[in-house]
Amino acid sequence: ILHCDHKSPRVLVNSRGCVHIDMALPQGIELSRQKVIAHVDLDCFYVQVEAQRNKALQGLPLAVVQYDPYSSLRDLDANANRLKGQDEKVGNSIIALSYEAKACGVTRTMSGVKARTLCKDLRLIQVPVAHGKADLTIYREAGDKVAKILARQALCEKASIDEVYLDVTEEASRRLSLTPSGPPPRPGSLQGVHLMCPAHANGDPVNAATEWWSRSGEWCEHERLLAAGASVVWELRKQVLDELGYTTSAGVSHYKLLAKLGSGLHKPAQQTVVPAAAVMDLLRDLPLAKLRGCGGLFGQEVQEKLGITTAGELAAVPLARLERLWGTEKAVWLQRLAHGVDSVDGSSGITPRMQPKSISCGKTFRGQNSLSSANLNAIRFWLGELGKEVEERAEEDKRTNRRIPQLLTVAFDFCLEEERDRVSRSCPLRRGCQAAVIADDAMALIKKWAADKAPRWSIHSMSIQVSNFQDAPPAAASITRFFSAAQAPCPAAAAAAAAAQAASPAATSAEAASPAAAASISRFFSAAQQPVSSSSGSTIPCVPEQASHAQKTEGAPSGAFFHKAHP
Repeated sequence: ILHCDHKSPRVLVNSRGCVHIDMALPQGIELSRQKVIAHVDLDCFYVQVEAQRNKALQGLPLAVVQYDPYSSLRDLDANANRLKGQDEKVGNSIIALSYEAKACGVTRTMSGVKARTLCKDLRLIQVPVAHGKADLTIYREAGDKVAKILARQALCEKASIDEVYLDVTEEASRRLSLTPSGPPPRPGSLQGVHLMCPAHANGDPVNAATEWWSRSGEWCEHERLLAAGASVVWELRKQVLDELGYTTSAGVSHYKLLAKLGSGLHKPAQQTVVPAAAVMDLLRDLPLAKLRGCGGLFGQEVQEKLGITTAGELAAVPLARLERLWGTEKAVWLQRLAHGVDSVDGSSGITPRMQPKSISCGKTFRGQNSLSSANLNAIRFWLGELGKEVEERAEEDKRTNRRIPQLLTVAFDFCLEEERDRVSRSCPLRRGCQAAVIADDAMALIKKWAADKAPRWSIHSMSIQVSNFQDAPPAAASITRFFSAAQAPCPAAAAAAAAAQAASPAATSAEAASPAAAASISRFFSAAQQPVSSSSGSTIPCVPEQASHAQKTEGAPSGAFFHKAHP
């Protein structure tokens, strides 16, 4: 039961009669409870994928290791034997590991050699390799299968390769409509289901969940909705386990931020419900950097100017002070965020999306493998390799989702004298999504960035991304329009054709139309050889196919097209 008039402290009374007094929400901030949001995270996902592909590895200490960046970097197919021998010295770093391996003290980024000193039975399997870098295709495809199952009874937003946000409000409401009063639906089993308790409730999450669903007292409507939503999430997670064999952990609450925090409280294969009564206890000691948007430079600025380090401390800062420092809009956003409210308009904040917002790939160049400004050919080579993967994935995305990207972004970590930083630059994506064009334009962006820099610099990691997708035009329609335009006679050609037909009635219609077609084709190729005007008034020269590589690079979009990518 929750009493809150936004002027007095909130008085929270749990099912056992324990009272917890918490700070009141500032005036103007409402904690909406009309939505049920879940964050579902796949446990040790890469390891689970590998164990499903090779059942003999299930239940064993297992880790996925990176490829050797100092080796030949030859392709290693996912179906090849990638399991390392037990006597083989594996210096590659670990990128994912099972809970059995974690129990032995093994951690991510640890080398395979060191890991085996802690866990002699540890199995190591190398990630697939393509284009000189890790190939994550099998993991992406597995993640897509999971998302499709979760989307059966929810609005689904893929957040990454192994995590998904769900809005289960509609299905939870439907289930409640079948039982308008009384206790709400409960998960098929409460084993592995937890309830985030207020700090002064004197209860533990496991027993609290059982008592919460079993209590005989009245239920608030928002509690019934949350409980029903939790049962939906439990069923979806069970379907993933039954059909694909993957375990998941989930958080269930009224906002994305709270659901995300909840999913990390109890793992693996568990689920945590975060009711409104527990929100401030969840956030009180949360490091400020854990709040979305407060983990970078702005977060550091907030900590320094306010002398705070946690979300709870931020929640106690008066709005007036925040407004003086950052203006009204950002001040209200900060205060809402500190109270777990990350939706501005009361909506779920879920953007139904099964496909990614962008397609990207990158590679790290450590130590002696760093790319130097003295060897631009090496930079161009690796841009080409990254471009090949992006092209392959963009083509597959086009076939599946019927869309094409419009924007190209290259990002890289660089070292320039004493300066170390990361920069990104973008430009329109030209001529579809061709690897060579992507590499040339990305190289032009890097050259433009380097134009006013000292001559000696190096790149230590680099990535390419294509984004800003638009619906792809139907292929048949595009071809039809092309040939229709080519066959449509211009007025002069039509007159000539009519005269020819009158002079020689036996002439075929195709012969009569040929002058028109020839005229159209001539205009097409004439237009293709004209310079293309940019938005700034400058022109982009058309480059003949037989032009050298250097000429093609110079024919990339002019500097007027380029702009710095904003986060």
